[in-house]
Amino acid sequence: MSLLPSPIASLFEKQFLRQLVSTPRGRATLLMQVARSEGTDGETGVFEHILASVDDDEVKKLVRVHQSDEHRHEQLFLARAKAQGEAPLMTPPATDLMAHLDRQIAFQRRPVRDRHGVFEAYLLLQVLEERALRQFGRMMDAFASVGDDETVAVFAAVAADEERHLKYCLAITTRYAPSEAARREGLEMMRRLERAAFEETQRANFHVFVDARLVDGPVWRFLLSKIEQRFGVPDLSLAAS
Repeated sequence: MSLLPSPIASLFEKQFLRQLVSTPRGRATLLMQVARSEGTDGETGVFEHILASVDDDEVKKLVRVHQSDEHRHEQLFLARAKAQGEAPLMTPPATDLMAHLDRQIAFQRRPVRDRHGVFEAYLLLQVLEERALRQFGRMMDAFASVGDDETVAVFAAVAADEERHLKYCLAITTRYAPSEAARREGLEMMRRLERAAFEETQRANFHVFVDARLVDGPVWRFLLSKIEQRFGVPDLSLAAS
Protein backbone atom coordinates (compact mmCIF):
# COMPACT_ATOMS: atom_id res chain seq x y z
CA MET A 1 0.00 0.00 0.00
CA SER A 2 2.68 2.45 0.99
CA LEU A 3 3.78 5.28 -1.26
CA LEU A 4 6.59 5.94 1.21
CA PRO A 5 9.92 4.26 2.11
CA SER A 6 9.42 1.51 4.66
CA PRO A 7 10.80 3.31 7.77
CA ILE A 8 8.63 6.36 7.07
CA ALA A 9 5.61 4.16 6.34
CA SER A 10 6.11 2.46 9.72
CA LEU A 11 6.13 5.84 11.47
CA PHE A 12 2.92 6.87 9.69
CA GLU A 13 1.27 3.56 10.63
CA LYS A 14 2.20 4.13 14.27
CA GLN A 15 0.72 7.63 14.23
CA PHE A 16 -2.36 6.41 12.35
CA LEU A 17 -3.08 3.74 14.99
CA ARG A 18 -2.51 6.19 17.83
CA GLN A 19 -5.00 8.64 16.37
CA LEU A 20 -7.49 5.84 15.71
CA VAL A 21 -7.44 4.71 19.35
CA SER A 22 -7.51 8.25 20.73
CA THR A 23 -11.34 8.18 20.85
CA PRO A 24 -13.66 5.60 22.41
CA ARG A 25 -15.38 4.97 19.07
CA GLY A 26 -12.07 4.43 17.31
CA ARG A 27 -10.97 1.97 19.99
CA ALA A 28 -14.29 0.12 19.85
CA THR A 29 -14.11 -0.09 16.05
CA LEU A 30 -10.59 -1.50 16.02
CA LEU A 31 -11.37 -4.01 18.76
CA MET A 32 -14.51 -5.14 16.96
CA GLN A 33 -12.45 -5.77 13.84
CA VAL A 34 -9.94 -7.81 15.82
CA ALA A 35 -12.78 -9.81 17.42
CA ARG A 36 -14.21 -10.56 13.98
CA SER A 37 -10.81 -11.73 12.73
CA GLU A 38 -10.61 -14.18 15.64
CA GLY A 39 -14.25 -15.30 15.27
CA THR A 40 -16.47 -16.78 12.58
CA ASP A 41 -15.48 -14.10 10.05
CA GLY A 42 -11.86 -15.13 10.52
CA GLU A 43 -10.05 -18.08 12.00
CA THR A 44 -12.80 -19.97 13.83
CA GLY A 45 -14.73 -20.43 10.61
CA VAL A 46 -11.89 -22.59 9.30
CA PHE A 47 -11.87 -25.24 12.03
CA GLU A 48 -15.10 -27.09 11.22
CA HIS A 49 -13.77 -27.60 7.68
CA ILE A 50 -10.60 -29.10 9.11
CA LEU A 51 -12.21 -31.35 11.71
CA ALA A 52 -14.32 -33.01 9.02
CA SER A 53 -11.18 -34.43 7.38
CA VAL A 54 -8.59 -34.89 10.14
CA ASP A 55 -7.85 -38.61 10.49
CA ASP A 56 -5.89 -38.63 13.75
CA ASP A 57 -7.37 -38.28 17.25
CA GLU A 58 -4.31 -36.47 18.62
CA VAL A 59 -4.46 -33.92 15.82
CA LYS A 60 -8.21 -33.52 16.34
CA LYS A 61 -7.52 -32.67 19.97
CA LEU A 62 -5.06 -29.94 18.95
CA VAL A 63 -7.52 -28.53 16.43
CA ARG A 64 -10.30 -28.40 19.03
CA VAL A 65 -8.05 -26.63 21.54
CA HIS A 66 -7.04 -24.17 18.84
CA GLN A 67 -10.70 -23.60 17.93
CA SER A 68 -11.68 -23.07 21.57
CA ASP A 69 -8.85 -20.58 22.08
CA GLU A 70 -9.91 -18.50 19.09
CA HIS A 71 -13.52 -18.41 20.26
CA ARG A 72 -12.33 -17.25 23.69
CA HIS A 73 -10.18 -14.57 22.05
CA GLU A 74 -13.19 -13.30 20.13
CA GLN A 75 -15.15 -12.94 23.39
CA LEU A 76 -12.26 -11.14 25.10
CA PHE A 77 -11.98 -8.57 22.33
CA LEU A 78 -15.75 -8.12 22.14
CA ALA A 79 -15.76 -7.39 25.87
CA ARG A 80 -13.01 -4.79 25.47
CA ALA A 81 -14.89 -3.20 22.54
CA LYS A 82 -18.02 -2.93 24.71
CA ALA A 83 -15.98 -1.49 27.58
CA GLN A 84 -15.10 1.56 25.45
CA GLY A 85 -18.66 2.82 25.99
CA GLU A 86 -19.44 3.78 22.39
CA ALA A 87 -20.85 1.83 19.48
CA PRO A 88 -18.21 0.87 16.91
CA LEU A 89 -18.35 1.78 13.27
CA MET A 90 -19.50 -1.36 11.47
CA THR A 91 -16.86 -1.69 8.78
CA PRO A 92 -17.55 -3.31 5.37
CA PRO A 93 -16.35 -6.73 4.15
CA ALA A 94 -13.36 -5.24 2.36
CA THR A 95 -11.74 -4.43 5.72
CA ASP A 96 -11.61 -8.16 6.64
CA LEU A 97 -8.38 -9.94 5.77
CA MET A 98 -10.09 -13.32 5.45
CA ALA A 99 -12.55 -11.92 2.93
CA HIS A 100 -9.67 -10.90 0.64
CA LEU A 101 -7.90 -14.21 1.13
CA ASP A 102 -11.06 -16.18 0.47
CA ARG A 103 -11.61 -14.34 -2.79
CA GLN A 104 -8.20 -15.64 -3.89
CA ILE A 105 -8.27 -19.20 -2.54
CA ALA A 106 -12.03 -19.79 -1.99
CA PHE A 107 -11.36 -21.64 1.24
CA GLN A 108 -14.60 -20.70 2.98
CA ARG A 109 -16.60 -21.78 -0.07
CA ARG A 110 -15.12 -25.26 -0.51
CA PRO A 111 -14.90 -28.02 2.09
CA VAL A 112 -11.72 -29.73 3.23
CA ARG A 113 -11.96 -33.19 1.67
CA ASP A 114 -8.62 -34.87 2.26
CA ARG A 115 -5.16 -34.70 3.86
CA HIS A 116 -4.01 -32.09 1.36
CA GLY A 117 -6.94 -29.91 2.34
CA VAL A 118 -5.95 -30.15 6.02
CA PHE A 119 -2.39 -29.23 5.04
CA GLU A 120 -3.53 -26.15 3.09
CA ALA A 121 -5.92 -25.09 5.85
CA TYR A 122 -3.18 -25.10 8.45
CA LEU A 123 -0.83 -23.22 6.16
CA LEU A 124 -3.56 -20.58 5.99
CA LEU A 125 -3.93 -20.55 9.77
CA GLN A 126 -0.17 -20.22 10.18
CA VAL A 127 0.06 -17.09 8.06
CA LEU A 128 -2.96 -15.61 9.86
CA GLU A 129 -1.30 -16.25 13.24
CA GLU A 130 1.95 -14.72 12.00
CA ARG A 131 0.11 -11.59 10.88
CA ALA A 132 -1.82 -11.38 14.15
CA LEU A 133 1.38 -11.42 16.18
CA ARG A 134 2.93 -8.63 14.11
CA GLN A 135 -0.19 -6.48 14.34
CA PHE A 136 -0.84 -7.16 18.04
CA GLY A 137 2.50 -5.64 19.01
CA ARG A 138 1.63 -2.43 17.17
CA MET A 139 -1.86 -2.34 18.65
CA MET A 140 -0.51 -2.89 22.16
CA ASP A 141 1.74 0.15 21.72
CA ALA A 142 -1.23 2.22 20.50
CA PHE A 143 -3.53 1.22 23.38
CA ALA A 144 -0.71 1.77 25.88
CA SER A 145 -0.34 5.33 24.55
CA VAL A 146 -3.91 6.11 25.72
CA GLY A 147 -3.55 4.29 29.04
CA ASP A 148 -5.89 1.40 28.23
CA ASP A 149 -3.89 -1.14 30.22
CA GLU A 150 -6.74 -3.68 30.35
CA THR A 151 -6.82 -3.94 26.58
CA VAL A 152 -3.03 -4.15 26.44
CA ALA A 153 -3.20 -7.08 28.88
CA VAL A 154 -5.77 -8.84 26.69
CA PHE A 155 -3.56 -8.44 23.62
CA ALA A 156 -0.57 -9.78 25.55
CA ALA A 157 -2.48 -12.85 26.76
CA VAL A 158 -3.87 -13.60 23.31
CA ALA A 159 -0.42 -13.15 21.73
CA ALA A 160 0.98 -15.80 24.08
CA ASP A 161 -1.72 -18.19 22.84
CA GLU A 162 -0.93 -17.34 19.23
CA GLU A 163 2.74 -18.22 19.79
CA ARG A 164 1.58 -21.65 20.98
CA HIS A 165 -0.74 -21.96 17.99
CA LEU A 166 2.21 -21.48 15.63
CA LYS A 167 3.66 -24.68 17.12
CA TYR A 168 0.38 -26.45 16.33
CA CYS A 169 0.57 -25.15 12.77
CA LEU A 170 4.12 -26.45 12.32
CA ALA A 171 3.27 -29.86 13.79
CA ILE A 172 0.13 -30.34 11.69
CA THR A 173 1.51 -29.04 8.39
CA THR A 174 4.59 -31.21 8.86
CA ARG A 175 2.40 -34.26 9.48
CA TYR A 176 0.08 -33.65 6.51
CA ALA A 177 2.56 -32.26 3.98
CA PRO A 178 3.53 -34.49 1.05
CA SER A 179 7.15 -33.59 1.84
CA GLU A 180 9.18 -31.00 3.74
CA ALA A 181 9.95 -29.25 0.46
CA ALA A 182 6.22 -29.07 -0.29
CA ARG A 183 5.55 -27.63 3.17
CA ARG A 184 8.12 -24.88 2.72
CA GLU A 185 6.99 -24.07 -0.80
CA GLY A 186 3.33 -24.04 0.24
CA LEU A 187 4.04 -21.79 3.20
CA GLU A 188 5.89 -19.25 1.08
CA MET A 189 3.06 -19.23 -1.47
CA MET A 190 0.49 -18.69 1.28
CA ARG A 191 2.58 -15.87 2.75
CA ARG A 192 2.67 -14.15 -0.64
CA LEU A 193 -1.10 -14.44 -0.97
CA GLU A 194 -1.57 -13.15 2.58
CA ARG A 195 0.72 -10.16 2.02
CA ALA A 196 -1.23 -9.12 -1.06
CA ALA A 197 -4.55 -9.58 0.76
CA PHE A 198 -3.28 -7.63 3.76
CA GLU A 199 -2.28 -4.70 1.56
CA GLU A 200 -5.78 -4.63 0.06
CA THR A 201 -7.26 -4.77 3.55
CA GLN A 202 -5.09 -1.89 4.70
CA ARG A 203 -6.13 0.26 1.75
CA ALA A 204 -9.79 -0.41 2.53
CA ASN A 205 -9.30 0.36 6.22
CA PHE A 206 -7.46 3.58 5.43
CA HIS A 207 -10.30 4.69 3.15
CA VAL A 208 -13.02 3.78 5.70
CA PHE A 209 -11.34 5.28 8.75
CA VAL A 210 -10.40 8.57 7.07
CA ASP A 211 -13.78 8.86 5.34
CA ALA A 212 -15.57 8.31 8.69
CA ARG A 213 -13.16 10.79 10.36
CA LEU A 214 -12.06 8.25 12.92
CA VAL A 215 -8.65 9.38 11.73
CA ASP A 216 -8.71 12.97 10.55
CA GLY A 217 -6.44 15.73 9.37
CA PRO A 218 -4.99 17.15 6.16
CA VAL A 219 -2.04 14.74 6.08
CA TRP A 220 -4.30 11.68 6.13
CA ARG A 221 -6.69 13.12 3.56
CA PHE A 222 -3.74 13.96 1.29
CA LEU A 223 -2.32 10.43 1.63
CA LEU A 224 -5.77 8.96 0.96
CA SER A 225 -6.07 10.95 -2.25
CA LYS A 226 -2.64 9.75 -3.42
CA ILE A 227 -3.38 6.11 -2.56
CA GLU A 228 -6.71 6.26 -4.40
CA GLN A 229 -5.05 7.89 -7.41
CA ARG A 230 -2.59 5.02 -7.57
CA PHE A 231 -4.80 2.06 -6.66
CA GLY A 232 -8.33 3.33 -7.22
CA VAL A 233 -11.18 3.47 -4.72
CA PRO A 234 -11.49 0.04 -3.05
CA ASP A 235 -14.52 -2.15 -3.64
CA LEU A 236 -15.89 -2.02 -0.11
CA SER A 237 -18.57 -4.63 -0.77
CA LEU A 238 -15.96 -7.24 -1.79
CA ALA A 239 -18.51 -9.46 -3.49
CA ALA A 240 -17.24 -13.00 -3.95
CA SER A 241 -15.74 -13.64 -7.38
